[in-house]
Amino acid sequence: MAKNIFGLVHTMLDDSGALEPGGTIEVYDAGTTTQRTVYSDRALTTTAGYQITADAAGRLPERWLADSVIVKLVYKDSSGATLATRDFFNDDASNEADPINAEAYGFKVGGGNSDATANTTALQAALDANYWVQLPEGTAYINKITHTRSNRLSGAGQSATILYRANSLNDYALYASAKNDMIYEDFTLNMNRANNTGSGSHGGIRLEGGCSRWRLSRVKVTGAQGLFSGSPVGGGFTSVGGGSNGQFDNCWFDDCYDGYVLIAHTDARDVGSRFTANTRNGGLVASASDRFESHGVYAVGNSTTYGGAGLQIIDSADCKTYGGTFNSNTLGHGLQHNGADRCEVHGGTFNSNGISGLDFFDSIDGKVFGGYASSNTVRGIEIDSASNGCVVTGMQCVSNTDVDISIFRSADVQLNGCEGNVRAWDSGSVSTATVSAGGTGYTVGDVLTLVGGTKATAATLTVATLSGSAVATVTVSNVGNYWTFPTEPASVTGGTGSGATFTFVGLAEASSTCARLQIIGGHRSDSLNFVTDACTEVRLTNVKATTITDDSSEIVSALGCDNVPTIFALADVATYADQAAAATGITGVGRLFRFDTTGALGITLT
Repeated sequence: MAKNIFGLVHTMLDDSGALEPGGTIEVYDAGTTTQRTVYSDRALTTTAGYQITADAAGRLPERWLADSVIVKLVYKDSSGATLATRDFFNDDASNEADPINAEAYGFKVGGGNSDATANTTALQAALDANYWVQLPEGTAYINKITHTRSNRLSGAGQSATILYRANSLNDYALYASAKNDMIYEDFTLNMNRANNTGSGSHGGIRLEGGCSRWRLSRVKVTGAQGLFSGSPVGGGFTSVGGGSNGQFDNCWFDDCYDGYVLIAHTDARDVGSRFTANTRNGGLVASASDRFESHGVYAVGNSTTYGGAGLQIIDSADCKTYGGTFNSNTLGHGLQHNGADRCEVHGGTFNSNGISGLDFFDSIDGKVFGGYASSNTVRGIEIDSASNGCVVTGMQCVSNTDVDISIFRSADVQLNGCEGNVRAWDSGSVSTATVSAGGTGYTVGDVLTLVGGTKATAATLTVATLSGSAVATVTVSNVGNYWTFPTEPASVTGGTGSGATFTFVGLAEASSTCARLQIIGGHRSDSLNFVTDACTEVRLTNVKATTITDDSSEIVSALGCDNVPTIFALADVATYADQAAAATGITGVGRLFRFDTTGALGITLT
C-alpha cells in the first residue's frame, strides 16, 4: 500500500508566509542523511528522485512512498537555503507496512454510549499490539484510552470518523505519558460535554512527561472543558511537562474551554489550524514554550472570559507568527504576547477584538512586519508595560475605539511607516476623594463616575455615608487610568442624585517611561500625542501627521515633518554676550544659544 507524502494539494511557503515558487523538499530516510527515492504514481513504478520542486505557483506535485517508509523532509527556498527540517523518525514504531484496522479487534461504529466499554477494550488492545491503527468511518463511543507505546491513530477523515467520549467519563479521551512520536490524524473527537458535567479531567487529548515529535493532522476536537492547567484541564489538546517539536497541521479546536494548551513544550509548530468559539483563555495558549511558530492560523470568535486572546503566548521567547486571522475574540486580544521576549509577527489581520488586536505586554524587543488592525474595542496595537525595544514596521491601524497605536510605559520603541493615531503615555490614578459639594438625592452604595480629564478609564467613587440625602463620604472603587486629571472640583455622573462635586488626590504618572521613541514616516492623516513627562527624547522623521501634541516639549528632532509644535522655549535658551562667551560656556556640538546684545540665535559647531 502506498501513501501520498503531501495529500492532494500542498503549497510551499517561505518564512514570511509567502509562496515559494522554485522551493524544494528533499526526502531522506528518517533519522539519517540517506536519500530516499520517491515515486510519481501510486503504483510505485515511476521513480522521481529524492528532491521535489514547487512550480511557479508554489504547488508541489504528488509524490508517493510505500506506507512502511518513515522519512525526514528538508524544506529549502529557491536559493537552496534551508527553511525547516521535519524528521518523522519514530523510536517505537513497528515495521508494519499497513495499518491494522481496529475492527479486527472488535471495535464497532454505529452504536451508542452502551458500546463504550467494549469499544475501549478493543481499541486499547489494538493500540497495545500495533504501532499504526486505522479507525473505520462512522461514529463510536469510547472511554479513556491510555497509550502504552508510541502510536499512530488514523481515521477515515475529519468528518467521517467521529469518536464520542462516553457519558459521565469526566476524564481525558486519549492520554499518553513519556511517549515520543505520537501521531493522530483524520478524525473528530467530540467530548460530549452535555453528558460530562461532573468534576474531573475534561481535556480531549493530553500528552505529558516530555512527549516529543508528536503530530496532529486534520483532527477536530470539540466540547472539552475544565481549568487552564492542573487537573482538570479543559484544552482540546494539551502537551505539558516538557518535550519539543510537536506539530499541528490543519486541525480544528471548537467550543472548548481552551483550544489547545502547550506548557513547556519547545519548538512546536502550527500550520493552518482553526480556533473557534473557545470560551476561557482563548483558542491557543503557549506557555513557557520557546520558539513556537504559527503559520496562517484562524482564531475567530473565541470569548476569552479570563482575559486571554485568540492566540496567547506567555513567557515564551523567540516565537514567530506568520499571517493568520485574529478577529472578533470578545473580552480579550486577537494575539497577545505576555512576558514573551524577541517575538515576531509577520502580517495578519487583527480586527474587532474585545481589547486590542495585537498586544505586547512586558515583552522586550518584539518585531512586527505589516498587518492590519481595525475596529478593536480598545486599541489596534499595544506596546505595553516595559515592552522596551519593540519595532513596528508597516502596520496599518484604523478606527480603533480608544487609540490605534498605544505605547505605554515602554522605552526605545520605533514605528516605521505605520498608519494610525498614536499615543505614547503613562497614567495616573485617583487615590482618595473628598466631597466638595454633597448634592442631593443620593443613596448609600451609589457608584459615581468622575467627569473630565483624558483617560483610558474613568475613576469611580462609591457613596459610603450621607448627610440627609447629600453625599458625606465616598470610597474610591476604581482608581481610573488618566494621563491628565479632571479639573477640580470634578462633577460626576451616575447614582440616584445630582449636584455632587469632588476634589481628589491623584497619583501622578511616572516620568521617562516612554523615552527615546522614534517615529519614521507614515501617519499621513493621523494624530500623534506625546503625553506629559512619560515621553522624553522623541524623534520624528518625515512624519506627515495632521496634529502633533507634545504635552511635555520633549520632541528633540523633527526632520521633514508637518505640524510639529515648538521644540524649545526661547526663555530657556542660554544667553551670552558674544560668540566667544558662548563657546566658553557651552559644551557639545549643536547647542542653541542667543546673544544678549542683539537677540540673535546661534548654534555651536565645534
